[in-house]
Amino acid sequence: MPHRFPRVGFALLLLLSLIALPARFPATAAQELQNTPSNVLSDSPISGFELRTVIGGPGVPTKSIHWWSTLGLTNCNGEFPNSAKIKLVPSLSAVARTLEPQTCRLLDASSSNVVRDGQFVYFYADGEIRRKAIGAAAADLAQVMTRVTIPSNNELLSPLALDSAGRLYYATYGGGVSSIFRLPADDSAAPVGLVAIGARVTKIVPARFGPGVNAETGGIVLVNNGDLLRWDVNSSTPLRTLASDIETFAVHSYNFSLSGSIGRVVTVFAARSGSLLKINAASGSQSTIFTATGDNRITSVTTDSDGAPANRNVYLSETSYVFNPFPAAVDTSIRRAPLTADATGDWDLILAEGGGTNLRSDDQKLYFLNNKNLSSGSAILSLPTDAPAIQIDIEAVDLEANQAIQSFDPAFPLIENHPTYVRAYARIKSDSTAKNSYSVTGQLRGTLNGVSLGTLQAERTFEVVPESTRSLADIRRDATLTFLFELPDDWVENGFDAPLPGILNLSFSVNSNGDPPETTLANNSVSRAFTTFQRYRPCLMFVPVRTEAPLPSYNIPNWSSVMARTLSYFPFGSFRTFLPWNSTDLEGNYILSDGGDPYDFSEQGGDGDAIDDLNLLQFFADIPESCENDWHFVGIIHPKTNWTFKNDDDQSVSRGGLGVRPDMSCWRRSALCRARWRGGQDGWCGHAGPRAWP
Repeated sequence: MPHRFPRVGFALLLLLSLIALPARFPATAAQELQNTPSNVLSDSPISGFELRTVIGGPGVPTKSIHWWSTLGLTNCNGEFPNSAKIKLVPSLSAVARTLEPQTCRLLDASSSNVVRDGQFVYFYADGEIRRKAIGAAAADLAQVMTRVTIPSNNELLSPLALDSAGRLYYATYGGGVSSIFRLPADDSAAPVGLVAIGARVTKIVPARFGPGVNAETGGIVLVNNGDLLRWDVNSSTPLRTLASDIETFAVHSYNFSLSGSIGRVVTVFAARSGSLLKINAASGSQSTIFTATGDNRITSVTTDSDGAPANRNVYLSETSYVFNPFPAAVDTSIRRAPLTADATGDWDLILAEGGGTNLRSDDQKLYFLNNKNLSSGSAILSLPTDAPAIQIDIEAVDLEANQAIQSFDPAFPLIENHPTYVRAYARIKSDSTAKNSYSVTGQLRGTLNGVSLGTLQAERTFEVVPESTRSLADIRRDATLTFLFELPDDWVENGFDAPLPGILNLSFSVNSNGDPPETTLANNSVSRAFTTFQRYRPCLMFVPVRTEAPLPSYNIPNWSSVMARTLSYFPFGSFRTFLPWNSTDLEGNYILSDGGDPYDFSEQGGDGDAIDDLNLLQFFADIPESCENDWHFVGIIHPKTNWTFKNDDDQSVSRGGLGVRPDMSCWRRSALCRARWRGGQDGWCGHAGPRAWP
């Protein structure tokens, strides 16, 4: 609905438009460069990728990336047929090559991925597991791994994994049970069944749980109901549920020596929508080490390479969402913490905007897909793992509730059944990036007499800028920097019998969805308390006034809009109006006149005579009993009435029609249809009843 902004004495006009502001905090060029992602490669679409590092020559690492795209569908027909491909760069400086050309039978199942070793890539296609040599041409046929076993009445699942001993892991599903198998990646021997799990497997990560073994003895598995499980053939509890409602995870392992004994620690970092768990895979003990802001989700997690935790990190992607009414991803940030992290405060923000998922680390750089949620991307980007921490702090400054007067002074009470608007203000307290202008969300919470009223969302995002460039006074003058809320009527109800006031507590929060992500949220809210009152409904007695112009019409057009406009100037919810027309013949009604003659408004003081006569009606008129506490006579004149006269200096003065004497109750501008509409004030005033205007 359009917003109306009432005022007394001055106009409050809010222009709802966005203005881009160039304000900036200083940021070093080096920091800006380190926190700017680099493009590793571009291709569209990319569903996922894996990074491989091989140490060759004189200790020089060679890094390669393979990636794939798929819709994960099982059909080749219809409106959305599956379309997939596999590509690779043997080194980051090499030209990309297509290993498997685009086809609908490739990776045609949900949770499809591609794994590789030094010689082959392995993938799911058309209900089979296939492999293809790294150096093969796109036109070469892939080899079907014929030793893969699929139990009767089972289907082959698409997730695959390789371990350090060159063994391939896969799963089948049937009768509500997944079975995980392992076989040599060269397809030289039959597979071995490892574990059965009562749900559909979606991800497998092999793991070595003992320090004295050279190959993986189990692994970490995620299933489609969100359960995260550990299986270890050498454990007294071979299969253990570690957590539930998990969406993705990463595993880190290392050996340690204590008092001459060697042990091994396997840690699982598991993302549960808005939180990250750190889980000891052996004992199952766990703690929450990160909690996302608001409704944000953790959409990816990874660690540096296996090894002692010193100087190694864990990384996560946090995606912010808006709901309008369904969730939609807005942007993704990236955070970093040491592997020893045990609290949310241990995390550094290293990329505030433009992050993505599918995080992978080679200890020097962090790689990710440039998608802000779990959809496909068009590029693989990288960021230094030691990128400096970003500092962003957005502060909620103040709020004000307005009806007729815009003021921070809470001495002005709010009147029920009256349009009420809240303006709230925020600014950037600090920002170590080079941006320093963000479009952010705002919300308003309220309680009335201690009872929750719920939450209002700002109708759109608003701009915030640094406090060093715009004062609060400047912000109040700029609608693009003001968060605007229209309060529902029930937020301003009293709830108590008059004259007891109600207490309305309002709390404004800025950037509640964490976009951009902030270093601290301690100053993101500000609160104020207001009083609310019930008001009596004043009675308005409208009286036609005879002038040299025609009489005002008995059928006043736009009456409701005129009264609504009038009401916006006064501190109460409604009027009771009385129109003393008993006849469609205008002359057949009561008419205020100067002894039967018209008042001469063109003479100085002529309008005062009419006001004096209105006062006399207070003593003689028959006032409805319900109005005896608060009534007001209002004179109405035709708009053609000549209201210009010569003053004592022989100057022409145009009047607006408002009585100004202290004992008069004044009727403000635009109140009366058919009243003269001029300059600042219109209409007539009559003497106040026993109780003055509220």
